[in-house]
Amino acid sequence: MRHHFACARAERNGHAFARLAKERAFRRAVELLDPHARAVLDELDAGLLRGSGRVDGHPVSRLPDAGLHALWTLSWPAQADAGVDPVTLHAYYAAALPLPLLCAGTVGDWPLAVVDAAQAAAARPVLRAAAAAELLNLAQQAGPDLIP
Repeated sequence: MRHHFACARAERNGHAFARLAKERAFRRAVELLDPHARAVLDELDAGLLRGSGRVDGHPVSRLPDAGLHALWTLSWPAQADAGVDPVTLHAYYAAALPLPLLCAGTVGDWPLAVVDAAQAAAARPVLRAAAAAELLNLAQQAGPDLIP
């Protein structure tokens, strides 16, 4: 996360990072995320879908706005039969954005499924990710000096 703030400060101070360099960094980030995204989807498949699913990684490709994106998907027969989209993890770097983003296909809000202390503790990675994303968004609104 510190890298994002350093880039934002440098750009604001007139030290433009070349778009190509940022795109190379995005491609590298996708490469680094790939085994983790696949592992998360494999865990979901094994734990909830009884191994009936298929995990696919879609390589970095160009968006219509000249940005870049990559997808990881989990599909399974019942999902296809229902005509709904697969579970999707999406990394993208739109041309108009200063930083790349990571999101899920349909989730803007996270379900709060906590009924005991163990489930509350298991929510820590989600809470950490949500707080870090919130901090990045606030810094984009107010500027990188929001973070000391």
